[in-house]
Amino acid sequence: MVSGIRNIAYIFSLIALFLFTLFLVNQTTQLVTLCAAFSPALAKACLYVLLAIYLTGIFSVIWILREHPEIPSPPERGSEDYPRFLALLASHLSSNPLLNGIMIDPADEASVKLALDRLDERTAEIVKMEASTVFLVTAVSQNGVFDSLTVLTVQVRMIWKLAHAYRHRPGLKDMLCLYANVALSAFFSRQFEDLDTTEHIDPVITAVTAATVGEIPGLKAAGALLARSLLDGTANAFLTLRVGLIC
Repeated sequence: MVSGIRNIAYIFSLIALFLFTLFLVNQTTQLVTLCAAFSPALAKACLYVLLAIYLTGIFSVIWILREHPEIPSPPERGSEDYPRFLALLASHLSSNPLLNGIMIDPADEASVKLALDRLDERTAEIVKMEASTVFLVTAVSQNGVFDSLTVLTVQVRMIWKLAHAYRHRPGLKDMLCLYANVALSAFFSRQFEDLDTTEHIDPVITAVTAATVGEIPGLKAAGALLARSLLDGTANAFLTLRVGLIC
């Protein structure tokens, strides 16, 4: 049953990555076309920059897969394989520079858990920082194409940082699922920009401004723009937090 669910998740992850590739090609074409309206040289430079970003991301993933060992899934506690797994994990954690000063005993499961908790604290700070970056950028930009590329770039960078913090990686299926979540989050950030939330925001802004400063010209429009910016930034930040927690 579990194996069947994993296979289904694996297939959906591949489909999601394929759809995201099409989406990325489409958004890149639109951005290059927009730059071409100003200058052909600008369009060429934009294309080269985007290709460099994509290639950097691909080679970073390949490097992580090669340099960061895969830790096997933990066996049941009390089984014959569990002490070997614990020793392997303890040996791996002992070489992590973020855990300097922590004594890790392969025979003491509590010390291993303490080390993992310390890494969880460090990585939680990374996730919060990246989510804050997404919130600020997407709240200010108000451009769907730019927002989707921002979310993609920040989340790929966040996963790269998290992989370096733990210094090991999940299995291939888990990695595909993880990057599929990145792709879907970038896709949803683009779709969220296309939603018309004015009819939901305007009544709230009208009620608030009427109760505070009255009918000041332009305040309603400014308040609606501010509310939409905060809504967009918050939604993209939560998408980034979700990917970080999954990672």
